[in-house]
Amino acid sequence: MIRALMIVLYLSSSLYAYSISRSSGGMKAIVALPESYKEDKSYPVMIVLHGMRENMYHSYARFKASALENEMILICPEGSDFNEAYIRSGKDDLRQIFDILQNVKIKHLVQNDKSFLVGFSRGGNVALELAMRYPKSFSHVISFFGFFNRSTIQNYFSKHPIEFWSSTQFLLVTGKDDFTEQSMRYAYSFFRSYSLSTQLWVYDNLKHGLPNNLPSIFKGLLLNETKIEPAVLALKNY
Repeated sequence: MIRALMIVLYLSSSLYAYSISRSSGGMKAIVALPESYKEDKSYPVMIVLHGMRENMYHSYARFKASALENEMILICPEGSDFNEAYIRSGKDDLRQIFDILQNVKIKHLVQNDKSFLVGFSRGGNVALELAMRYPKSFSHVISFFGFFNRSTIQNYFSKHPIEFWSSTQFLLVTGKDDFTEQSMRYAYSFFRSYSLSTQLWVYDNLKHGLPNNLPSIFKGLLLNETKIEPAVLALKNY
């Protein structure tokens, strides 16, 4: 059963309300609705996964502006282990994240063709794994400075036809000489070998952080102005 505590925060001159919900397995998550939310209107949704030694409030702080500007429902699940973030054994965090998304879909109208799964650092690893475990569930998967777990990904690939991911776009983001760069390059090559829609962004002047223009990145993807076509792009963070 979902329990929610409504909290109101001031963002600039406007009010922004979110709820803290729990899955049946006990995972907490922030669920924030667009400022002009209407029950009879459908919205894009963004699930954001945090890194190690972080929590759901880090995800919320980083991505609330992007969600507000683009009128997206924002979901920020909190991993079961503070040091490791999301865990796979003992508690099945991936399953709980997916359950939270399904609960949101029951309560709110969601645009399934604009369903974003986003992860930063360790959350970037888990985002890729979650997208493979639950195909046809996400339109866009974005891994910011994550790592690629080949054995886990390969295992999920073996369970379904490759066509199950044909409508999912994968955006991999890293920085030049960042410790995730080689792993993200490997992930790009792996997804391309299966002819999946994927693109790799390598920032010249950004290491293990987030680009300054996050809201415009999501806007471009939502409006289909940013095309996820096979390419490795060298970018600068302005």
